[in-house]
Amino acid sequence: MRKLNYRLNAALLAAVFTIAGSSVPAVTTLGATSDSAASNSNGSYALLAESSQDTSLTFANVDEKVKNSATYLSDKISFDGIDSASSFNSTSKLFLYTQLAGIEADTESYQSFVSSLLTDENELNLKTSGSFSNDILVSYSYILLSAAADMKNVNEIYNENLLSSFANKVSNAANSEEKASSLKAVNPYNLGIIYAALNSYKSEIPEADSLISAVLGEIKSQSNDNGLNYWGNSADNNANAFTYTYPAIESDSEFASLVDKAIAYDKSLINDDHVIFAWGSENPNSTALALSLLSLAGYEDTENIFKAAEEKFASTTTLGAYTYGGKDNLFATSDFTFAYLFLRSSLTEDKLNPYDLSSNVALIYHPVLTTSDSDSSTDTDVNPGADSDGQTLSNSDDDSLAADSLQNSSLEASERLNLSSSSDATVSATSPKTGDSNTLFLIISLSFSAFGLFLANLSKKFSAK
Repeated sequence: MRKLNYRLNAALLAAVFTIAGSSVPAVTTLGATSDSAASNSNGSYALLAESSQDTSLTFANVDEKVKNSATYLSDKISFDGIDSASSFNSTSKLFLYTQLAGIEADTESYQSFVSSLLTDENELNLKTSGSFSNDILVSYSYILLSAAADMKNVNEIYNENLLSSFANKVSNAANSEEKASSLKAVNPYNLGIIYAALNSYKSEIPEADSLISAVLGEIKSQSNDNGLNYWGNSADNNANAFTYTYPAIESDSEFASLVDKAIAYDKSLINDDHVIFAWGSENPNSTALALSLLSLAGYEDTENIFKAAEEKFASTTTLGAYTYGGKDNLFATSDFTFAYLFLRSSLTEDKLNPYDLSSNVALIYHPVLTTSDSDSSTDTDVNPGADSDGQTLSNSDDDSLAADSLQNSSLEASERLNLSSSSDATVSATSPKTGDSNTLFLIISLSFSAFGLFLANLSKKFSAK
């Protein structure tokens, strides 16, 4: 199993971080107590002095900011009046942020709302615009990613054919010769989300590789030497095109070259104050979106961009909010939440893409077995010490296999511990509760083993006589 980090269900990340010693309060303020923040019913907190803003680039600090911003966004989520793919995708994006951030997400309400939109034929009852008539593919992508983030089988939540229906729809678009029904009828900003869904569910979609290649091919066709060319080039374009799809650089050299050029272009946009000046002022949205891609690439100036962004754009009146033109702004906050999901990931050892949920999907559809092979073995070989070729294993080989088996079991148990959302899973094996029971089990097992050997030897003696 590949190493896990932010490909894990975000709802489980909080437990993993606690185990790792990175305990972060669920609600904390920047320079004020959490009690004072909670006491303000309007979500505001005391005006902060500029010097009190914590701009240290640490995992704990970024994790705190992601959670605070996602909490701010969660209060803005509403399913009322949603009747188009565009509005559904905008709301689903915010909802997925809450899941990936690791805060409490109202998945039941989201799933109930999605269920109300699905027909028996797995068609979403949503309107699409003429220019982007295939943005409905993006809607399916968000549904799949949300289910994976929640560690749920999407077919069990909605319909047994939802996943295959999505794959068929993408396949039809990829193979269509008509612009109105092809991938060209998807907003270029949203092609990355389709990639993220395909990449996360690639183990369950037979033709995933060819569909992924088609999506990447569409991004390539709409790009130039500065990255995605959608009404011109911008850091905003590049973030939407190349953050979700960043894992593809490992297998597609042409795409990797394109991403390198987009990163170089984004670097050129950062001014001496470590932000992006656009549309007549220092722009929070473009700065945040540039930061998302540059942090993935390990840009050396990432810390300075982060510090400048916090000092210039973090709200001093509302916990978790970011500003545009000096006022709290939903879109700026959304873009910073997005950027800090990637920045947080870049500060972990594995630096895995937060939108790559393939490990979640693998565990959902192919869970780790909790029983050993010997428990279900029906082997009737007369020589229990022989391998599959009939060759007898020596005692040393047997000991080696036993040691390997023990090590593998320990690794599987460790993975299950880190992937479990149950509070019991965070109990240490050396804690009084678990340690004592494990010790007692070991003593009992050894006692039975010793008694068995005694009986076997005793039987041999009587047989010899």
